[in-house]
Amino acid sequence: MTTLVYEALYHVRTFHPQVTHVFYNSRADWYYCDDNFNGPVLDDRVDVGLLEDAADSVAGFPAAFAI
Repeated sequence: MTTLVYEALYHVRTFHPQVTHVFYNSRADWYYCDDNFNGPVLDDRVDVGLLEDAADSVAGFPAAFAI
């Protein structure tokens, strides 16, 4: 897990503490979810720039990371 992925996960958890995982598909799209694979609705409080930077920091896709 890169530092930016770690920071993005904890940023999302600030607003959605149930989030435990992030998955990136082959296009670097992300999906944040809980242990049951339920994803929150990300709103304006979440800094999408942080999420984009995290996706850019991943070396290969698809990828999955968990807290």
